[in-house]
This record gives sequence, structure tokens and C-alpha cells, in this order.
Amino acid sequence: MNIGMAQNICFFFRTFLIVLSILILFGKVIAGVNQCGTLTIEQPTILGRNVTFTFTPETTSDADVNWQRAKERNPWAHLPNDNKFTQYFQDGTYYLILTDTVIGNDEVLYRVDYRNKSVSCSMETPKLQLQNISDLCGFVYLRTTNVTEGENVELEYYPSKFVMRLPEYTVRQWMRSTNKIFQIILTKGLYEEEKEPNDKYVLTLTMFNERMNGRYGVYCGEAAKYSNFVDVILPVAPKTPVFEGLKDIDDCKGCIVGEDGDQFSVLCKTSGGTQPITVTMSIGNESLSPVRYNDTADYMAFFFLRNRHHMANMTCTVMNDALTSPFITTAPVYVINAPVEFNISGSVLNISEGERAYVKCSVKSLRTFNISWVEHTDDGNMYQKHCLMKTDCVIVIDAYRISQRHLNCQASSLQTTEQETLTVNIYEKSEQRFNKQDTSGSVGNSFIWIIISSCLTAVLIGAFIAGLVAIKKLKTVKAQSEANQVRHRGNFGGTSRNDVELEDRAYERLNDTRHATGQSETLYSQLSS
Repeated sequence: MNIGMAQNICFFFRTFLIVLSILILFGKVIAGVNQCGTLTIEQPTILGRNVTFTFTPETTSDADVNWQRAKERNPWAHLPNDNKFTQYFQDGTYYLILTDTVIGNDEVLYRVDYRNKSVSCSMETPKLQLQNISDLCGFVYLRTTNVTEGENVELEYYPSKFVMRLPEYTVRQWMRSTNKIFQIILTKGLYEEEKEPNDKYVLTLTMFNERMNGRYGVYCGEAAKYSNFVDVILPVAPKTPVFEGLKDIDDCKGCIVGEDGDQFSVLCKTSGGTQPITVTMSIGNESLSPVRYNDTADYMAFFFLRNRHHMANMTCTVMNDALTSPFITTAPVYVINAPVEFNISGSVLNISEGERAYVKCSVKSLRTFNISWVEHTDDGNMYQKHCLMKTDCVIVIDAYRISQRHLNCQASSLQTTEQETLTVNIYEKSEQRFNKQDTSGSVGNSFIWIIISSCLTAVLIGAFIAGLVAIKKLKTVKAQSEANQVRHRGNFGGTSRNDVELEDRAYERLNDTRHATGQSETLYSQLSS
């Protein structure tokens, strides 16, 4: 952090203070929101049948609710006052029913305007899409959104106008199709049918299992033939995802390995499962955009590898309707150029207790070296790490206790031997850390924190004064009210000596309050400037 950044932070706090104070002084409340609940159109929406809109607000207090509608790019209008619309409230949900839809109701937007003491918002639906039942038999709709093993599945059948008008020429027979079409025999506890409002019939498939998979529809007889058929299939979970191309290196087993700046790609492999399958990938806290890699469910993500990704987790998540929770796999990311490099004897590394550092010793004078890190501890033990036939060697330093550690990086070949020394100072988390090579930066950071501290102090003082001004404003109003009451009694009932004294005291308090308020506002203006 530099001084310029500190000044920006100070400016932000001052701006925040001024806005907060204005809200306190003038009592303004921000109440507008874009979303204040859940607004839906119950499906399916069929031409000639009723359509139901539901709105469930997030708050349950008394409110004003107004429904509106409009064609696209036209102004909103209130609903007509006729028997086509029915509104009611039940169990925390507002309902709007449009009865006996006609062609003119298609492609219309609907909006709910909701207002109470704390919330004021408007929410709109997508365009109403009315489905015209052109088939003579009717329309079948799968009501159950997620088919689950052992749970009931419900299908809705909407007979056509032809079927309803000429029942003597039609039948209503539920059918199931696999390799061939079978007639379903209605049986209690297995296949049950019930008629519901809005001229529909509901078939319940009890305790659905894999043997009941198939396509379901209705046969209406020779005159009207078949309705549409819908797939009712128990979903199958995909295979647990795995990453392809993981590598083992000295400091990281089963890792995604690359160099800083690489245009990288990672393949997450899975297979099987019922579509739709959702695959998401991320590296650390950064979301990626995986793309389908081939005809299977494999997905590949492309990104640029950066030093900040070093030792972050790459995550691949796979989900479909067969799963109650997603399959997740992770792999650590190792960026080769991420460790700190020390090539000068006498280097010092300052870290806090509990931290981890990755340090690389490299040799550039010869092509191939045998490199080893050696540490002699206070208790006489010696720890080593060897990197044979390499030009660099990386170690992991875990600051598990407060100490000073001295590590030697020894590089040797047939021609020469080199040695570098690294001193590691491990401090408590609360200690101030100074580096011999960067004392000026520490002084600069101290000066920056002084600036920020002064800004925070100004925020607290300003908030206190703003609150004081608000209190004084209230006292002013109260004093003014008392004076008006005394004057009112004098106008209508004569003025007694006690009334005069009360009026004098009221005006004295009013003047004292105005004087105190003026001083507070002056002090606040000086602080904000």
C-alpha cells in the first residue's frame, strides 16, 4: 500500500461520512428494491384454460398489491374491472387468476406492484405464452419436475375441445410406450387418476422405479387418436469427475503443473448420467467457463496460469437431477515460477508464525548441478533435500514456531561447488517485522497507517456530531411546539401570567437549542471541508 492509496481510502471514508450524515439529518430512507419476492406463472399455460399467477413476498406485513399488464414496449395499465380476473390472498401468497384465456391474452407481460412500510418494488413476469392444443386428443404435461426413485410422479392431461364437446365419440385411456405401446390399467396404489379444476385429469405413478421408465400419453379413440407423449425416466447419476494430466513433482503429488503466464487448459472427465448435466470449474475463488470437449460429458477450461494461482485448488463440480448434492473433485495447482528466488548469500526472509513460504535456490553459471538444501537445527539434527541433475531446487518452509533458522543451499558439479545462505526469521503474528533491505518501506507503511487512523477518527467524530445535530433538531421541533401551544391558548382563552411565563421559558429553550444546533453544524461543516 502506498500513500496515494491511503489518501484514496481517506477520501472514501470522508464521502461515506457525508452521505451518512445527510441521511441522518434529513431522515431520508432508501426503500426501493428490484426484487422483493417470488413471482411465477403456473405451468402449463393453455389457450382457453385458466392461467394462475402467484406472488410470494419476502416480507409478511400489511401491504398494497396492484397487478398490471402491458404488451411489449407499451405503457403499463391496470387490470380491467371485470370477471376475467380473480384475486385473493392465502397462506402468505397473492394469487391472480385469468379465466378462459383467448388469443388476445397471448404475448402479454404482467407486473405486480408491491408496497409496505419498508419495501416498495415492482416485479414482472416473462411474456405469457399460451399453448394452443391443436391435437384432437389433447395435451399431456409432466407436473413432477424432478423424478426421484421411490417418490410419486404426476402427469396432467388436458382434453381438447373436441373431446370435451363429443365425449360419446372419444375415450380416455392412459398409455405407456417402451418398445411398444401398453395400456395402463388404473390400480389403487399403483396407477391412480383424479379430476381437478381447470378441466384436467391427473395420473399418479406411485413409488416410481426404473421398471416404470417410459413415454406416457393418452389414447382418445379412433376419432381423436393420441395426445403427445412425454418422457418419464428415472435419472442416472454421472461418474465422479477426475482431472486428466495430473503430475507428480518433488513438492506436489497429483498436481496441475505449469509456468507463470502459460495459456493453460485443464480437462475434467466424467461419463454417463442423464442429461442435463451441469459442470462448473474454478481455480481458487476465480470461476472458469468450461466448454464441452467431445460427445461425452468431458469438459475443458482454458485460462492463463499466474503466480497467484500457486497452491490454489482447481475444482470441478458435476450435477444432474439424479444427485441431491454435486460430485466435486479438486487438485492443487503448482506454478513453477511462483517461489521466491534467492541467489545472494546472506539473504533474509521474514515470515509470521503459521505461514508457509516456497523458496527456490537456482544456479545459472553451469547447465547442470546437483543442488541440496541443508539445515542444522539447535538440537543437533540436520535436514536435507536433494535435487539431482537440476539447475534449481525448491523447498517448503512451514513457520510452525518462533525461531531463527539458517539454511544453506549447496550446488556442486565436477568443476566447482557453490553455497548460498538463507536466514529465516519467524515472528509472532502480532509482531512488527522489519527487513534490513526495506526499512524505508516500513516507515512508509507506518505513515500510511497514521493517515488511515486519522481518517477513521474523523469518521467517528463526524458520526457523533451528525447524531448530535439530529438530536438538537428534534429538541428544536419540540421547543417550537411548546411555544405554539402557549400561543394557541393565549389566542383562544386570554393570556394569564402563568401563560406568559411558560411562553418566555419556551422561547428561551428554543433559542438555546437553535444556538447549540448552529454550533454543532458549524463544527460539522469544518470537519467535512
